[in-house]
Amino acid sequence: MQIMCVIVKIGTTIQTAAANYGMFVAGRFLAGFAVGYVKHLQESLEVKLINMTEEWLALFPSTLVKSPPQEIGV
Repeated sequence: MQIMCVIVKIGTTIQTAAANYGMFVAGRFLAGFAVGYVKHLQESLEVKLINMTEEWLALFPSTLVKSPPQEIGV
C-alpha cells in the first residue's frame, strides 16, 4: 500500500511537470492506477478489521460493550 502511495506521488509529479500532453496522460495513468489499487486494498483491509472486531467482541464482550446502568429503586 505504501508503494502505491509513492506511485501516486510520482504520477502527480509527472502531471505537474508535464511538458506535453503525452507526459500528462502518463502521469494521470500512473496516479489513477495506484489510487484504484489502494482503494481495492482498503476495502479488503476493512473486511478483515470488521471480522477481527466481531471475533474480539465474541471473546471479551464485557470489556468493550458496557451494559446500561441500572436504576436503584428508592
